[in-house]
Amino acid sequence: MKKISILIIILLLISGTFFIKNKTPKVVPFKNSHNEDIRIPIIQKNINNEKVLFILDSGANISILDSTWYYDNKHMFTEAENINMVLTGISGVVSINSKIIYTEIDEDYVVFTITDLIPVTQNLSKQGFKIVGILGSDYLKDNNLIIDYKKQAVYTAS
Repeated sequence: MKKISILIIILLLISGTFFIKNKTPKVVPFKNSHNEDIRIPIIQKNINNEKVLFILDSGANISILDSTWYYDNKHMFTEAENINMVLTGISGVVSINSKIIYTEIDEDYVVFTITDLIPVTQNLSKQGFKIVGILGSDYLKDNNLIIDYKKQAVYTAS
């Protein structure tokens, strides 16, 4: 009986490996892969059938929308609440009062906070990239995504 159980477990592991290897992952290339000077991942997504650009930032705990862009496109989002947030980054600890909103991006539910991203997006705008926000590690985790910096693409891990 013990040998049969072990055999079943081995067969399940082998068949699971077969299906994982043969499943084609969804690949989303970076929009800036043609520009070697810009070394951060920028991807194109759809919100309400509008194509927009986001920075992928695995070091950001939360996803962020630029406040100016949000207020111009408020109809695409649902407001959840206002909260007092404590953010920790390379510039230290900052306490801000922020609005939490959510929407669907390419059929994925995404929660954002809103802030002024002009200091982040200004230089990229000069390079031709109109960034509307940052997709953080929460987005990567919730959607089971893997960033491949060498191939300059994002893959689904499932």
